[in-house]
Amino acid sequence: MAAETQITHPDRVSKLVLSGLGYKPEPGEGAPFEEPPNFMSPVEIKPDGSHLMEWWRRTTLWGDYTLEILEERMLEYIKAGPRGEEEHVTAMAYDLKSRLPLITCPTLVLTATYDPFFSGAAKVKDSIPNSKLAIIKNGPIYLDRAMPEKFAEAILKFL
Repeated sequence: MAAETQITHPDRVSKLVLSGLGYKPEPGEGAPFEEPPNFMSPVEIKPDGSHLMEWWRRTTLWGDYTLEILEERMLEYIKAGPRGEEEHVTAMAYDLKSRLPLITCPTLVLTATYDPFFSGAAKVKDSIPNSKLAIIKNGPIYLDRAMPEKFAEAILKFL
């Protein structure tokens, strides 16, 4: 949403920070992204609550997190209900490869070495004119939650 806001209303966004982009590398661009099984399929809400186990399984796919972070993600699924996977489906359907070069403001591409999309971050940076790449070592996909100080520090340095 941030990228599209800058593209469609460049007068409203003077600097941009992009983190957690679902850029799937093409062959030769980096390590391929391997989507976990059933990651984006809808979860049927069941009266007995058994769907909660599937949501918990999906929450734990992206690394070893504190119980607090896993609970936050789980609550996000619960709040979204049967529409919980729409965020991922929508994000993956967005045409990053054609839209990123249209960004016109200074941009920070912020990533972490344990983010499943890490291998595509350099390509994202190269796609955006006037952009910089910041890599947080040993950081996971939920970087903002797992390492908030380092996440904020990288953003403040850029701004």
